[in-house]
Amino acid sequence: MTRAKRISIWAIALVGLMTVTSAAKAGDYDFKSKGVYYKKNGLSGAFSRVAKVVPEKASYPYYTADANKPTGDISIPRTVTERKALGFVDIPYIVTEIGDYAFYGCKGLKRMTIPSSVHRIGNEAFRECSWMTSVEVSGNGLRVIGDAAFAGCDHLERVNIPHGVTKIGRAAFDLCGNLEKLDIPSTVTAMGDNLIEDCDKLKTITVHWATPIDVPANAFSGSQNRITLKVPRGTEAAYRAHAVWGRFKVIEPTANEAVEASRIYTSDGALRLTLPSPEAVYIYGISGAMVKRLALPAGNHVQPLPAGIYVVRVGDAVAKVIVN
Repeated sequence: MTRAKRISIWAIALVGLMTVTSAAKAGDYDFKSKGVYYKKNGLSGAFSRVAKVVPEKASYPYYTADANKPTGDISIPRTVTERKALGFVDIPYIVTEIGDYAFYGCKGLKRMTIPSSVHRIGNEAFRECSWMTSVEVSGNGLRVIGDAAFAGCDHLERVNIPHGVTKIGRAAFDLCGNLEKLDIPSTVTAMGDNLIEDCDKLKTITVHWATPIDVPANAFSGSQNRITLKVPRGTEAAYRAHAVWGRFKVIEPTANEAVEASRIYTSDGALRLTLPSPEAVYIYGISGAMVKRLALPAGNHVQPLPAGIYVVRVGDAVAKVIVN
């Protein structure tokens, strides 16, 4: 065999290997709907099937071609249907997660809407979606925003972090150069480091804790000199005395807002309470009969209840809620 022929064979083999490596493998995703890829993710409760949004491929590069990447304005549905072949029953799935790397490098994304059924946005889920301008999260179902979830989204102008989120990962908004404000709810109990590195247009961060939580020393990447921290009225001294929050050059009270009041809402078949101070909680059925009386400390609480309509009283606050 000549040397030239051997080189040619090796080149063909290398091209074949690269093709196999870059192709999506069976099992990387289970089905596709309206340009978005989904992976079945087990059951929620006794009967509901759940799925998560995933990239086309499980390993980098996460898409085999730019033409396969989701683009434009995308609204993730609460329930997505796997279309079966003719003669088979279509199967619905509740979407509960935006998986790791789900939209990594999808530069054609413009606006994203996420339903209340989603409880986690994975690590690097939207990394380098550089032309995406806004993310709207519905309801209070979201609990976790993963590491570098929105890193490199340099045209992102607006993202709402809903009440109910408990963790924001490291570098979650790194290199979001057009983000101007960030509002962090009181339900957040943990934040990673370098949260807002190179967010050059960020002007204000608004928080709602009655007592400032501890965060990593470099959580704000040394940007405190140019960003205004807005806090509940009456808590300014506590924030100024804190080792990390106190580094903000300007700390001022949020207009017309005192310490956040109790929050009463339902999600995932349970009553959820956020209490700024210890409280007695009274839960009544629709008939008026007391169902439960609870003495709860300050913080976030989950109280499972049978499906139905309830009246909940916390201090002076009374709310009518529906548990599905």
